[in-house]
Order: sequence, then C-alpha cells, then structure tokens
Amino acid sequence: KYILNEYLRAFIIFLIIFLVIRTLIFILGRILPKLTSKTKTDLDNIILKKTSGPLTLIAVLVGIRFAIGEINLNENFNTTIEGIILTLIILVASFFIYYVFDTLIVVGFRELGEKGKKKINQSLVQFFHSTLKILIIFGTLLTILSSWGIKIGPLLAGLGIAGIAVAFSLQSTLSNIFGGISMLLDKSINVGDQIKLDENTSG
Repeated sequence: KYILNEYLRAFIIFLIIFLVIRTLIFILGRILPKLTSKTKTDLDNIILKKTSGPLTLIAVLVGIRFAIGEINLNENFNTTIEGIILTLIILVASFFIYYVFDTLIVVGFRELGEKGKKKINQSLVQFFHSTLKILIIFGTLLTILSSWGIKIGPLLAGLGIAGIAVAFSLQSTLSNIFGGISMLLDKSINVGDQIKLDENTSG
C-alpha cells in the first residue's frame, strides 16, 4: 500500500474519483453549449442544467463506494454499505434518466407545436409524463432488486400472468383508455372543446 493510513488512503481515492468525474462534467458543460450554440433548439442547455445536480451526486457516491474498499471493515458490514451506496446510485441515475427524457418530451412537443404553429394537446403531454414515470419507477425497482441478488425472472413471470388476468377483467376500461389515447393522437378533440354525445349528454 502506498499510504499506510487506510482512512487517509480512502479519502484520497474519494477525492481523486470525485474530481475526475466533476472535471469531465465541467468540460462537457463548457464544450457542448459551444458545439450546439448554432442550433435553434435550447434542448441541450435545459438538459445540462437539469442533470448537473444528479451527475455531481453520482460522482460523490461513486467516490464513496471505491473509498470504502480501502477501509478494513467487517465483510458483511462492508457488503451492506456497498449495496446501499449502489442502490443510491441507481436511484440518482433514474432521476437523471427521467430528467433527460422528460425534457425531451416537454421541449420536443413545445418546439413541434411552434414549428407547426399548432397548439399542443396538454393531455397528450401529461399522458407521456405519467407513462414515463411508471416505466422508470418499475425499471428502477427491478434494477435495485437485482443489485441485491434477488432473482427478478420469476417476479417478471408472475407480473406477466397477473397482467394478463387484469387485462381480461378490465377489457372495457382498457378499451376506453386506448380509445382516449387514439383521440388525443389524431387531435379530434382538445381541452376546452364542447362535446355533445346525444340530446341529453354534453359537456
């Protein structure tokens, strides 16, 4: 060992890893805006601003995870701590992914509306928001379970069977949901429209 004191060695490793990752983030933050300054979209700038915090937190957690390996701790305790840190990294990475895709959805729809000079259906944007949240939460939970050594294959199989059962029992409800999505996509109705179904039903 190049440094006898294990705590000092762990701190130095943490500091080096953190500084290296932060330097890379800083360089990207300086270079990317210049490369994309000629583009008409501000999508890249928004993504950089929203993801700076999660990337910094990931740098801290990665540094801590490597630093702990230099300290002589109880094996079970060390494994538990590393598992907790890995779980936190997965959670922060999930927020990072959410921010990126959420920005792509919001800014993408906004710029699409500006180019086409059409009002974007907010219900459609909200639908994609909700779908994105569900997918990321589901994927994050599965990743965390897998990181702790839990086999997710049987769980996925069970969820698949349960999903089929639910789909059969909620056929009419699911039909209405997909019908609503279809109306949003073809823009046959928009928020604020007056809809008349029959003589006694309108709104």
